[in-house]
Amino acid sequence: MRTSEFLLSLLFVGAIVVLGWSKLSRGFGPKKPLEPVARPFMTQREQAMLAALERVLPMYRLHAQVAMGALLKVPLVPGRRPTPADWNRFQRKIVDFVVEDPTTGSLVALIEIDDRSHEPGKDRERDAMIRSDA
Repeated sequence: MRTSEFLLSLLFVGAIVVLGWSKLSRGFGPKKPLEPVARPFMTQREQAMLAALERVLPMYRLHAQVAMGALLKVPLVPGRRPTPADWNRFQRKIVDFVVEDPTTGSLVALIEIDDRSHEPGKDRERDAMIRSDA
């Protein structure tokens, strides 16, 4: 057997071993999606902020953890159908608190808490979307 044939055979066997090891480490059969588990609805800071807001703003209705998809929509543009990419930009982003006038239903304020659960870059992007709609 020539050296090149030996190296090629060795490479082939190595690839089979790597693929087999990969399959063994992941298990056999189809993967079932993981079942979701409960997590805290709000951080302790958010709970404290909600209590403070309820004390100082009793005349307003407060909503916590509101999806931006409930606040914004993709504009209708003649000749163009909205795509998932249009609404994916904001649909799953969350606003910590929404202050609503209960008599008119209009939004008074959107309140965000800056804590370690927030990422400054993503927060700036979210804030720009909200300001553009104001």
